Amino acid sequence: MKSMKNTLLMAMVAAGCAAVGTAQATVVNIQFAGTGVYSGQAGSFSGHQGAYTADGVAAPTWNVLFETNTSSSGSMSNLLASNSTATTPVATTEAVSFASSGTYSNGTTPNNNLLDGFLVFSGTVTLTGLTDNGKYQLYLYGQNGGFDNNGAKFSISTGTGTPATGSNAIAANPATVSGTFQENANYVIFNAQANATGTLAVNWAAPGVTNSGTTNGGYEGDFNGLQVISSAAAVPEPASVGLMGAGALGLLLLGRKRKTA
Repeated sequence: MKSMKNTLLMAMVAAGCAAVGTAQATVVNIQFAGTGVYSGQAGSFSGHQGAYTADGVAAPTWNVLFETNTSSSGSMSNLLASNSTATTPVATTEAVSFASSGTYSNGTTPNNNLLDGFLVFSGTVTLTGLTDNGKYQLYLYGQNGGFDNNGAKFSISTGTGTPATGSNAIAANPATVSGTFQENANYVIFNAQANATGTLAVNWAAPGVTNSGTTNGGYEGDFNGLQVISSAAAVPEPASVGLMGAGALGLLLLGRKRKTA
């Protein structure tokens, strides 16, 4: 009986220590684009990697939301998860919409590069269908293909959110940063929480300053797209798991101490 008890306690300790990091993240990738032959359409494609790659998907699926420059809004629903494809769709409950001053794409095939298509100037992107009060990490991209020192200043207007440790609210890229992802240059990371109805809204505008705080004359706000990362399973916070493991370990040691006495 004691042996079984010890085995159970040891299993609890092992499970508690292993629980952190075992949950798989659900990732939804969204790219904005406009003009070109794809104007006015919505679709998806598999291919380029974003800055977030921890889900291990080799050819992630991107939901592409196109808009013509004659309109100032667009929307998509039944978004595909990162590990989906157009032929075997795995739709999520999320939907995305935007209201902006316009869009732009460098070339007629904006699918080929996340940073080549973007919403411009300022506006709001709204995510719906999220978990009520759910916590998410947002990778927000702001660059106009690396042509000049543009970018975007981001904020959360529905729900709550602040930049993650090491990130700023401003992605203000030097012209030399192109073809690669560099935090605070062409993307930033926010830790965010949806509101009670599962909605998050992201505002963006011209940065006005570089990420170091100096004036850059940012005359254009560029929002290329975003990655929305959520936990696929409810996992205790590391501190809680640590306490659970420590408690189980304490019981185990106490039992052994009594046996020795």
